Amino acid sequence: KHLSSARGGGVKAQNLALLTGESATTPTLRQAVATAFRERASKGDSVFFYFSGYGMEAKDNRKNLNLYTYDFDTAGSYSSAELLIVVKENINHIGRVFIFLDASYAGLVGDQINDLLRETPEARGKIIALLSCKADQNSYETHELNRQMGVFSRGLISGLNGEADANRDGLVTLGEVFPFIQQTVTRITAKNPDSKQEPVMWEDMDLNTALARPGMPG
Repeated sequence: KHLSSARGGGVKAQNLALLTGESATTPTLRQAVATAFRERASKGDSVFFYFSGYGMEAKDNRKNLNLYTYDFDTAGSYSSAELLIVVKENINHIGRVFIFLDASYAGLVGDQINDLLRETPEARGKIIALLSCKADQNSYETHELNRQMGVFSRGLISGLNGEADANRDGLVTLGEVFPFIQQTVTRITAKNPDSKQEPVMWEDMDLNTALARPGMPG
C-alpha cells in the first residue's frame, strides 16, 4: 500500500507484486523477483524487496538465510543467496535496490551484500538492506497498531508514515527511518529482557535518499 500511494511514490499496480498466505509460494516468489528485475525495472527504476516471515540459517551455508514461504515444506524455501544472485545479474540495467527483511537471523544477509559489493563494483552506491536483527538473533512480534506484526515492521511502517521525519522537512529519508526503527524495536523488546533484537543496516547508498513524503496521501 505504501509504494502505491502518493506518499510512497505512486508505483503503478502492474509494477507491484504482493504475496501473502497461500499465494506466497516459493515458485511464485521466485517468479515475482525475476519479473521485477529482468522485465519491469530499467536504468532509472528502483526495486524494493520486502519480506516479513520466518527465517532460518541455511544448513549448507552459514552465511545464507532461508526465507520460509507458504509451501517451503514441499517446494523448499527461497534463499537470500538466490535473491542476491538475481540482483547481481541485473544490477547494470536497473537503478537502485532496497531490501527490507523482517525475519529471524536477517543479519546473515549483511556478509552476502558485502561480498556482492566487493565482487561487483557496478553495484556500488545502488544497494541498501535494512535487516530486522543481527545474524544470531530472533525477530519478535507486537500487537501494536491493533494487528500482529514484527516489531521491525512496526517501526518501518510508523516511520514511513511520518514519525521518522526528525527534521520535519516533509521527507522521510534512509538516514531518518533506520534510527527510528532502532528506537521502536528497543522500546518494544525492552519489555522482555529475553527478547534482545538489534536491527542492522548494510548500505552503500546516500542516506539522504527519500523513502516517503508524509504530507501526501498514504
